Amino acid sequence: MNIDTIYPTFQGEGIWTGLPVVLVRTHGCNGHCPWCDTPGGTIVQGMSPEMVVQECNELREDYPNMQHILLTGGEPGLVGVAALEEFYLAANQDGWAVHVESNGTLPLGYNVRPFWVCASPKPSYTPPLDAIEVYLADEIKWVYEGVGSEVVLTALLKDFRIPRDKVCIQPLWDDKELQREAIAFAMQQGFRLSFQVHKMAGWA
Repeated sequence: MNIDTIYPTFQGEGIWTGLPVVLVRTHGCNGHCPWCDTPGGTIVQGMSPEMVVQECNELREDYPNMQHILLTGGEPGLVGVAALEEFYLAANQDGWAVHVESNGTLPLGYNVRPFWVCASPKPSYTPPLDAIEVYLADEIKWVYEGVGSEVVLTALLKDFRIPRDKVCIQPLWDDKELQREAIAFAMQQGFRLSFQVHKMAGWA
């Protein structure tokens, strides 16, 4: 597994906002989002799944009640299914619940699945979506870019039969006008709102 960084924090976005987690950021992405705020670190560690879990375990010395790992990127699917499943098993054996944030374009596991999957499709900037991964996702986090993205999301929900209570609308952090539009859209459609609380708290 190519890892940029591992550190304790809290989930700042989506349904699990506020949850203490160990964040494991994988290196590399198959997308090219112009507003990406995590372009990748300059120091990449090649680590086995067991080594990653062990480093998470060591953080429990300072955070003994930590129970959740957030695997994000980049795009975690680039790690490959075999390594991901090995990671889930090792983490589960040590009492961790693994959350994965993905763009929904790559498989995240066949025989072993993570505790929670948040798919954040960005079809304008990534390869085609993996229909199974999007369908199986526990949560859909949609980055709001304006009226055009409303049309794309509406079609996506219809094509993949995604229930509305799975959807979180997240406006771009630095655009106040888009934030107002996103709030109005979410309220009208009955979607959840997701703001990047970690940035609001200065914990990014």
